[in-house]
Amino acid sequence: MAKKDKLKYGENQFLSKTKNSMDKAVKLITYHAAQIAAALLANPLDADYIMMNTRTAAAALDATNKFTSFNSVEGVQSGATENVDVELALVQGADGTARDWYNRTAAEYAKNNKPRMKAIWNKGLKPFRGKKDNVILALHTLSQNIGADANPRMIVIKAEVDAKYAILNPDRNVQKSAFFNTGTSSKALKTSCNAAMTIEYQNAGIIMNKFPANLLLIQESFHDMELLLDKQQMVFNPTLNANETLDLAKRTMVFNTKFRCTTTSGDAWIYLSSTAGGTDSTPVKIINGIPLEFIASAFAITDYGQHCHITLVNKAGVKVSFHLEQF
Repeated sequence: MAKKDKLKYGENQFLSKTKNSMDKAVKLITYHAAQIAAALLANPLDADYIMMNTRTAAAALDATNKFTSFNSVEGVQSGATENVDVELALVQGADGTARDWYNRTAAEYAKNNKPRMKAIWNKGLKPFRGKKDNVILALHTLSQNIGADANPRMIVIKAEVDAKYAILNPDRNVQKSAFFNTGTSSKALKTSCNAAMTIEYQNAGIIMNKFPANLLLIQESFHDMELLLDKQQMVFNPTLNANETLDLAKRTMVFNTKFRCTTTSGDAWIYLSSTAGGTDSTPVKIINGIPLEFIASAFAITDYGQHCHITLVNKAGVKVSFHLEQF
């Protein structure tokens, strides 16, 4: 790390550099909490480490839990939105089921019972061209308008309308609830991340006071400076000799950190280890010539502050070219 890349103690860079990235804030506090815990383990009677560990561990846990919750809700929202959009697309339009129901009703009543046709479709197809909630309400209204009609063909139409409403109405409620929860969860996560970054900044001051003569080394020991200052390499193209193990990089991650990998000439395994070149995680197996995308949870580890060494292992008896992207 160059001297110009050191912490600026006159400003809270942990806050300023995570302003638009809660993912980054959670990674920073995860790494920092792990380093404070390790320092306390080595110095169990140190009052500074005891105090910092108590508040930092709590801040990291809170931020991690809220980050996980936020991403889970976001997934629900996405799934519900897709369901609603797909189902509505089947109802609306010239070839939609609403047009089909209208035509089939017209075949029964347009000539023989115009008042009945008007009662069922009092606004025609107009309600099915509106907003999502209006279309779902139109389904409910159409069902009510058909009511207890004894015409066998109308009974079939009502059953189809009710079935569509039974799908769309719950999905829309889930979608709207997810929109609300995502907003609420996002605010809670942001508050938690800001608190965590404030604690890490405060800890930096305590660490500076404890080790004023070796500040650069201490900063790198307690904070993920490459992540903080956006200095990380994210694309790698190493070549591994036969059966070689390579300590590729040290990276702090969260459970949904994404990877894209390919190998040429042979298979390779990738680990997220607690030590440089280690293999103490579940391996992700990259098969020769088959691209693979996965997220960090595939490594099946629980402490991303300790398990932050990316290890590659060539499982072939020949040289293997490896491509990895972290994003």
